[in-house]
Amino acid sequence: MFCSQCNSVLPEGAAFCHVCGAKQSAEAVLPKAGVERCTIQFVEVGSKWSLFGKEICEFRACRENGEVVMASEQITLSGFEYNGPNEKNKKHKRAFDKLVAQMLQQGWQQAPDEPQLWYAISFWR
Repeated sequence: MFCSQCNSVLPEGAAFCHVCGAKQSAEAVLPKAGVERCTIQFVEVGSKWSLFGKEICEFRACRENGEVVMASEQITLSGFEYNGPNEKNKKHKRAFDKLVAQMLQQGWQQAPDEPQLWYAISFWR
C-alpha cells in the first residue's frame, strides 16, 4: 500500500500516512504514475578456476527495463552453492545489506511485496 500524497510505503490498511499524515483511502494501494521501481537480482559477473568451480557474483538493483541502478560488492560462490547466495553466509548477507542501505540512503523505499527468493526485494521512488 502506498500513500496517496507522498507515495511512501504504508502498512496494509493504514488509515493515515506515517510520513506526511495524509488520510488514506482504498485507492492508496497502487503508487502514482511516474514512480520508479526496481528489484534486486543476483547476477554472475565472472568465474575463477577451482577444482569445484567458483563464480564471482553481485546483487544488482535493476529497473523494470533491465537498467542497473546500483550494484553490490562482488562475492564468490563455491561450486557447492547450487541455489545461489545463502542468506546465512555472512559475506553474502553483508553485501546484500550494504546494497539495501545504499538504496534507502538514495531515497528508495522498500515495497511491501513478499519475494520468492530472500534477496529479490523491490523498491519504489
